[in-house]
Amino acid sequence: EHLKNLKNNNNFSELATLAHLTYESFRNASTADFINGIILYGKQLQSQNLVAQHTQLILSNVTKLHPEVLAAKGCGALGADVFMVLCHPSHKEQLINSISQQGYPLMATEQQLANII
Repeated sequence: EHLKNLKNNNNFSELATLAHLTYESFRNASTADFINGIILYGKQLQSQNLVAQHTQLILSNVTKLHPEVLAAKGCGALGADVFMVLCHPSHKEQLINSISQQGYPLMATEQQLANII
């Protein structure tokens, strides 16, 4: 519904630029730039009102409760389908357990995703 009602004045060129830079940082294994790209892309989506309200709440809660989160972003239309959380590998198990206890089921880890690509 939201996407159908969007005005045509959204600046998608900024999103495209950020997406490209983030993709390149991933390809070049530049961890800091990749994490920063995810953060900036999420902020740009939010500034253009392209993130569902409930997703904004979830992401805010997860990042406030878990300082070990390096970046978090909703995925899917309006970020409403699933959310991605990035952390240092040493925090992964603790973060998975904590977020799961909050009622958010784990869909996949980086290892599971790597096995299907």
